[in-house]
Amino acid sequence: MIWYDLQTPRSEVFWLAGYNIATGERTWYHLERSEWSVHFNVSPDGKLFAGDGGGPNSVAAPGNGQWIYLFRPEMVPDRTDGVVPNAKALIQPGFFKAEKLVNLAKHNYRLEPNVTFTPDMKWVVFRSNMFGPTQVFAVEVAKAKCLLALRTASAVDARIEVLINGPIGTISPEIYGYFIEHLGGVIYDGVWVLPLLRLTAAAFFRAILR
Repeated sequence: MIWYDLQTPRSEVFWLAGYNIATGERTWYHLERSEWSVHFNVSPDGKLFAGDGGGPNSVAAPGNGQWIYLFRPEMVPDRTDGVVPNAKALIQPGFFKAEKLVNLAKHNYRLEPNVTFTPDMKWVVFRSNMFGPTQVFAVEVAKAKCLLALRTASAVDARIEVLINGPIGTISPEIYGYFIEHLGGVIYDGVWVLPLLRLTAAAFFRAILR
């Protein structure tokens, strides 16, 4: 499944659209302008989505603060009773029910948060400079409903647990499997290559793709 940001027209009506490569089916989830995000991500089971909001200079320029969002998709019921002959070729519409997880009012969007679900789908991980330096945060998905009633204008207590004495293992490919941009500053700050390698640009990108 390929998911992409869709605006019809630009900056007015917002969707997260999907295309199933295997079947050709198309799904469009509508979301409010204020909930549009610079980046979206999907949970490993495809049942939840997350967004990292947008700053004052973003396409949607939400104007309601800056948030990490959790989206629960719902489909619009099919009222054709299967009588439309090309029903499977039509777009399947739906909409997002949004939950605000973390207030990023003090975040500078020159640093992109780049939300990612953990493989167990219990956490949404992102980076932020809301306290000054760039740090990595995680907010629990399961707490979202409980926190929704208690949330104020201040940031939700997002935290990350660091196991200093924990074993060092291989990073799961699902963590950075969606966009190379999730490697952080690599895309914008460059990748250092040993001068002795003397790689051409084409050879360098082939090496990354491998």
